[in-house]
Amino acid sequence: MVVQPSRLRKVSYAWVRNPAADWLLAIALPAIWATGSLVTGSSILLTETAPDVRRVVFQSLVALSGTFAGFVLTSVTILVNLLRTPVSSLDRLLSASDKCHIGEVLLSVLTRLALVFISALIALIIDSTCPRGVWWIEGPVIASLVAALSSIMRVIWVLRRLLAVTESGAG
Repeated sequence: MVVQPSRLRKVSYAWVRNPAADWLLAIALPAIWATGSLVTGSSILLTETAPDVRRVVFQSLVALSGTFAGFVLTSVTILVNLLRTPVSSLDRLLSASDKCHIGEVLLSVLTRLALVFISALIALIIDSTCPRGVWWIEGPVIASLVAALSSIMRVIWVLRRLLAVTESGAG
């Protein structure tokens, strides 16, 4: 009897194999937020938030994006050590193209984190000095943050799978 993968598993595999899904989510979430704000008559994104609060938000995003970039670089180091171990269980289970795809997944998060860093710095310099927030500056910050979070979740998913494979192969 062949066991069919569940719909959730199929979606998760499709998400892992298609990093462009990060950008779909990144565009959709701020667009839904802005549309909801326009429909309800509330402020768009962070425009009505006090400048000091926006400054703290943007400073936090700059610091967190740098911290998570360190996490990713550490993960890449661990991955390189795992993939270079000769005759490991990963060599038996993963093809060269799968190893390349795993590397691409881990490195793609760095570009998203760099965008969070740069857009939050720009917002920190421009938006937090204005008495009222500027939605077209805040939008890219939120979009790049959503893309980076999705990409970080993908890295964690891949690392969990790799650790499960190495544990099952070691036993």
